[in-house]
Amino acid sequence: MFVRPALFVVIVTVLSACSDNNDDNLISAQSDNLNDDFSYPDGPVPAPWINALGSPVISNNMVCGDTQSAIMNYTTELTGSDIAISYAFTAEDASGFESYVIFNDDDDLSNSRLTAGIDGGANRLSIDDGTKTQSDNVLTLSTNTTYKIIAQLNNGSATVTLLDENDVQIDQLAVLSSFTALYAGFITGRTDDGLLTCVDDFFVTQQ
Repeated sequence: MFVRPALFVVIVTVLSACSDNNDDNLISAQSDNLNDDFSYPDGPVPAPWINALGSPVISNNMVCGDTQSAIMNYTTELTGSDIAISYAFTAEDASGFESYVIFNDDDDLSNSRLTAGIDGGANRLSIDDGTKTQSDNVLTLSTNTTYKIIAQLNNGSATVTLLDENDVQIDQLAVLSSFTALYAGFITGRTDDGLLTCVDDFFVTQQ
């Protein structure tokens, strides 16, 4: 029987240079067409999501997968200048700590994209917009423990921050990036070992 472990929370924020990082403003402009708590029957991931990579499935109201499973929402475009994306994820084993938000600039995952999150192979924060940059710090993460990631794309720069369950910063990585995002999704899991990484509560705010 699948036992639902503790949740990790991933938050990716895309901000313009003039943004004041006002969380209240972001929350007031929720994108209902992009938000999803994955309350679907167990089985294939339904529309508007597209199975873009691997074999993600719905299980216990979460999207679960390994071998870098990915889904994308190509139905609704990102339209705000300030965009925040968050989701929770669980890992059944250490190899499952790999999880990224994906930003695409078109509706083909094989084309230009930006990923921001945790590289489970290197156990480091990573940002990749065609040039991959990783943190110098190796992460020591625990299963069944809650973490948060906050990533920002801010008019020429990208930042991703890892927080623990008490919102205390563990690590942060910043790079130069001028990527423009139109669509969003995520990658979950890494190793084909039957131990799944599961994503819940995909949430978008934009203004």
